[in-house]
Amino acid sequence: MKHKNIKEAMKTAKATGKPQRLAAQDMSDIKINIGIRLDLNVLSGIKAEAEKKALPYQTLINSILKQHLDAPDLIARIEALERSNKAG
Repeated sequence: MKHKNIKEAMKTAKATGKPQRLAAQDMSDIKINIGIRLDLNVLSGIKAEAEKKALPYQTLINSILKQHLDAPDLIARIEALERSNKAG
């Protein structure tokens, strides 16, 4: 069963103990609370950068992750460029 909204899906998932699917929609507007373990120096750096930019640190983390997802195969492209530079 596909649910129309995240709250409905999460409520059903909690009641049944099974993951639920959402109906097709723009997922970029849906925010989910998660727990994440970060190195202290990573979190401190992100919080410092977020403060400079006057952003909540969670927003900055989300932005960094989005940028990473928007640049697929970045490492592969860099390695290919390095190989072509060595060959040339």
